[in-house]
Amino acid sequence: MNIAHLSLWIIGTWVGGLLLLFIVGKVLSALTLRSVNRGSGDQTVGETERALKRIYRAVIHLAAGYYYISLPVIALIIIALIVALFYGFYEAGRINIKIALMVLAGGGLTLYKMITSFLLEIPDQEPGRELKQEEAPGLWELTREVAADVDTRPIDEIRITPGTEVAVYERGTKGEKKDDSAKRVLLLGLGILYGFREPGFRAVLAHEYGHFTHRDTAGGDVALTVQREMFKYFIGLYQAGQAVFWNLAFQFLRLYSLLFRRISHGATRLQEIMADRVAARLYGAPAFESGLTHVIQRSIEFGIGVKTELARAASEKRQVNNLYALLPVSRDDIRPVMLQAINAETTADDTHPAPLDRFRFIAPYQTAQKQVGDRLILDLFVDREAITAEMTAAIEEAAREPRIRPSRREDDENPKWTM
Repeated sequence: MNIAHLSLWIIGTWVGGLLLLFIVGKVLSALTLRSVNRGSGDQTVGETERALKRIYRAVIHLAAGYYYISLPVIALIIIALIVALFYGFYEAGRINIKIALMVLAGGGLTLYKMITSFLLEIPDQEPGRELKQEEAPGLWELTREVAADVDTRPIDEIRITPGTEVAVYERGTKGEKKDDSAKRVLLLGLGILYGFREPGFRAVLAHEYGHFTHRDTAGGDVALTVQREMFKYFIGLYQAGQAVFWNLAFQFLRLYSLLFRRISHGATRLQEIMADRVAARLYGAPAFESGLTHVIQRSIEFGIGVKTELARAASEKRQVNNLYALLPVSRDDIRPVMLQAINAETTADDTHPAPLDRFRFIAPYQTAQKQVGDRLILDLFVDREAITAEMTAAIEEAAREPRIRPSRREDDENPKWTM
């Protein structure tokens, strides 16, 4: 077998592997949907779903490894194309200098950025700031009560942010995460707390604790690492002016990021559904529906309110008013956006199932096991005026700083939420 035949065999096998990963992702997505539609109200995780989680984890590791395998193949193809071009010039008896220089420069920069992307460091920066227990003792006590209801270890840290995020993660070594001894962190956006009452908030918090009990936060490092590596390579190509349609490596990154995203997002949708069940089993489906609806609504109206107030403050050349003391946006104003968000269909690119699907999946859990009060969550802060003023200043400062916009528009007209 000569070099040309060997190269073709390697490239053909590689393309076949990409197709196989795509098919596996589609099959897993279909199996996940079938499994959750058959879910019963007496358990939060069935045997089929446990098996699917294990398969998803294995496939994500396989897809992650395939990305690193693909890079030498891409390099081989680029080198082969350059050699083929110059061989064509040789056979034609003349060289087109302009084309030759363009191909050499483009191929050389692409290979150079492929190597240097591994050396590029992106510093980790934790969002928000730590909320001390003395700042909101009632909130901290509530998190411990929900942990006891879920029968799991309580969070170790709350990080308060100016936005509308609700999420959890673990901080620690791989060994600590494996042994469930890593620090548990709750990410809580102050923007969602206006009007948030205890039943819905407890259900949302139980959902987040469900991720801990199912060990969702213990993994995921592999997926995040590969996504970061692809992002670094893309940035390198963009800076070198090679993020163009005719660049093979750029098109590969677009294709593989889509493929990898759909596999990893299929896994996270399964995790979200199982965490929903934890919340609904304890506090009832109505409480969870109320909590999720509140998060969606506040994400929309807070985004619109912030955008409007920042624009007015800039035009009137004044300081920004306390963004958390603004009156909520009129329900009539946000109704179309709210209906669009609630009635959206789940797509392969979504990390979370659509709200109506989530409500349907938890329908068997109508009766709450735990009865709770009806306090407003903002009332659990000792000095809410001080913290809302601090977060307002953080938003105002961030609005002055230039930032890189994401490729997909994610603003108040296309709302996203994290829980």
